[in-house]
Amino acid sequence: MSVVLEEESFLKHKLRNKKIAKRYREFDFKKSKSLYDCGAFLWFQRKQNLETGEVRKFFYYAYFCKDKFCPFCNWRRALKYSIYLSLRLEKLKEENYRFLFLTLTMKNCHLKELRSQISKMSKAFNKMVKLKKFESAICGFVRVLEVTKQKRVVEDLMHPHFHIILAVRKEYFSKKFDFYLTKNDFAKLWQQALKVDYKPIVDIRVVKDRDSENEVIKELIKYTFKDSDILRVRDFEELTKQMKNLRLVNVGGVFKGVFTNNIEVDLVNLKKEKEDMKIWKFMDILVYSFSNLYNNYILNRVVGEEESGLDG
Repeated sequence: MSVVLEEESFLKHKLRNKKIAKRYREFDFKKSKSLYDCGAFLWFQRKQNLETGEVRKFFYYAYFCKDKFCPFCNWRRALKYSIYLSLRLEKLKEENYRFLFLTLTMKNCHLKELRSQISKMSKAFNKMVKLKKFESAICGFVRVLEVTKQKRVVEDLMHPHFHIILAVRKEYFSKKFDFYLTKNDFAKLWQQALKVDYKPIVDIRVVKDRDSENEVIKELIKYTFKDSDILRVRDFEELTKQMKNLRLVNVGGVFKGVFTNNIEVDLVNLKKEKEDMKIWKFMDILVYSFSNLYNNYILNRVVGEEESGLDG
């Protein structure tokens, strides 16, 4: 049994989490502490396969701060959402739906205008999905907000934009019907909804196969903010105020309820096939704590079956 946690993903995201916690410490000690405490202790159930004798760790419990800027929480949320979305896409493919990947943008704004800019975009999107040309062609959507900071610019110039997966019927691509929307059509609809005097930049792609589907999920479910952008923003306190209580994800149509799934996500054995857990017998619980001295997760204690109150 290793004294240092072998699963490196936890450490990678905890180290990123510490950098954001440090930024919070500049103006909000309570929030900073919440981030430092996030993932500070990790509980893993150790189980043995009754058929093969293999011993494996299964993630069991940790405190998560659920802050929208926390890399540790965002990593966990992204893993969960990507699995939920994959399951829904598989179900919709069985019903003969196909998918498009749409990106909608508008002009950059200053940090203090970010909240109003996002609000304007959200209202415009809600208008766009109700336009007849859009409504007749699109059966559902998952819309995710991403915000980036403009590079090589000293001031806090922000670029909010939407990444959206759209579900369409196969008839969408048929010349017999008038459903198909070109890139120019989407740009016009978005401009109309935004009520701006310039044509905003949009991008539209057909999701053709499983590889492109996986790429779209990865792009869609990535974090709202990159760590590098958060660290480069001069006024992080202002950024937190601008983003407070804003909705980052919106769904509609055939995607409704996609993220209200109760399926538990195993943060350790992600790449393994789903298994029958009845063949895994509980052994004990390993508790790892993050050590600032070693900058790593170190085994803190082992909780036996009696103490844990758990059995196989």
